[in-house]
Amino acid sequence: MNNKAYEFDRNPKSAALIDAVLNNEADYNNKDNSSDRPLGKYQTGFSVTYQASRGAGKTYTLLDIVAISAFQLPRALAAVGSRTFKQVQEIILSQSTKVWEKWRLTEYDSKNNRFGNYVVNKRPPEHFAKPYTAPKTYDNTVSFANGYAVQAVSADREDTQRGLNLDQYFGDESAFQKRSFFSKTISPAIRANKYCFHDPRPHRKGYNHPLHWLKMQFSSAPYSPEGLWIYENEERMNNEIKLKGGYKNYFYLEATAYDNLKFLPGDFISEQKANLTDFEFDVEIMNKRVRKAQNAFYPSFSEEKHVKDYYAYNFDDKEFRTDIKQEAYDVWKPLEMSWDFNGYFTCCVVAQDFNKEFRFIKEFWAKESDSTLIAKVCDDFVNHYKNHLKKVVYLYGDSGGNQRSPGENFFNDIKMRLRIAGFMIIDCLENTYPSFASRYKVINGLLSEEKPSLPKIRFNADACKSLIVSIMNTQTQKDSFEKNKANEGNLRIAQETVTHLSDAFDYILYKKFSQFVETSSARGGMIRLSKS
Repeated sequence: MNNKAYEFDRNPKSAALIDAVLNNEADYNNKDNSSDRPLGKYQTGFSVTYQASRGAGKTYTLLDIVAISAFQLPRALAAVGSRTFKQVQEIILSQSTKVWEKWRLTEYDSKNNRFGNYVVNKRPPEHFAKPYTAPKTYDNTVSFANGYAVQAVSADREDTQRGLNLDQYFGDESAFQKRSFFSKTISPAIRANKYCFHDPRPHRKGYNHPLHWLKMQFSSAPYSPEGLWIYENEERMNNEIKLKGGYKNYFYLEATAYDNLKFLPGDFISEQKANLTDFEFDVEIMNKRVRKAQNAFYPSFSEEKHVKDYYAYNFDDKEFRTDIKQEAYDVWKPLEMSWDFNGYFTCCVVAQDFNKEFRFIKEFWAKESDSTLIAKVCDDFVNHYKNHLKKVVYLYGDSGGNQRSPGENFFNDIKMRLRIAGFMIIDCLENTYPSFASRYKVINGLLSEEKPSLPKIRFNADACKSLIVSIMNTQTQKDSFEKNKANEGNLRIAQETVTHLSDAFDYILYKKFSQFVETSSARGGMIRLSKS
């Protein structure tokens, strides 16, 4: 491996990010003696966030910087972290070959490519150098000929990553990982090999290499407030610019797919708009931030506590493939569904009772249909659960669906469609529901988990995305416990993100658990379901 200069095309945002990384001067000369920072050149690492949409070139940029680091930091150990090992492997295995070939880096093969520069997920050959701090196993590692190595780490196995000693870190889709994974597990590990990697720039003699102790986060926009931590570098960079006249330790950059149009298919934007909901398109393509609601109707809701990924691993040692099995769903348990109705948006949420955990496992909704919105939602439900073995459905929902003439009773239509599909229906409908103030106290009482005898409320992160956003977006009206429904019916706003799904959520939780929830509010003690 040599240090020959390479030139090839990248979009302007990616080029700006790489330039900022390579030319950073995070280290500085400490002229004021103090107990924690004595006189002399002070070594630190550059902290970078590239917050960009789908199609903006995040993965290419990550792999470019890994390639540059492989040339510049022989025998260093870096880590690439994501939510699961599978996601890291998909980055490394699916796109690295294409990117690294442009750097004239090719995969070593003892028979077909003896002059290759790296190996993937196996012990490197004897003629390869080893990192100063070599990994214990190479199952999830890319090893380069000069000893530079990149180890995959998984945020969902936080405890297994402790004890790392790293020279660099690259986080993929960091907004979808807990902040604690980086702050408690990864950041303290970036400390290896002080004084081993020197800055090659003539005016920076004696300083740490600009790539050493580099911390980079690559992420699309988060859907939930718990992911907002990725914007911290933006504030830090702005503070540095304000106080010092420029960024030193922190760098933050945003990009959208429009910044990378030169490298995308001509119909990429229009195809994404057709395939995504309006809300998903705004977040994932236009890179719009999801703001945390003020005056939240569900202040006890915490994405970190209540939302889970629910997957298990099936690792194939021969193929180095990790299959993910979803665990949120049990084919032998009844399904519990709750509905909310509107002429422009109809939805239901599906849950299962696991005794100690009441789990929301799926959402269904429709804005348009060739027949009716109810028919569309029912058809989607039946198709999704066609192989369900316990064909029993507990039915909850908006009491307004019952208060119609016999030929227009929404729940009669739902029951008929589900029975035709082979499901037995257990009617748990109520004729009326109490005030929002009562719902507020009961549901937040459940979410607070202050009563151990009650089940914990949990959500499948991937299957209930809009429900989670609806809960986070729902606000109270000023000076009251009423839900603010001002955005219902405003078709310029994605209706799956406003209060409809949260209403369906309310109906099932209140009916099942209200008689068990005690509140400490001055408004009352035991909350009980009102009967008509």
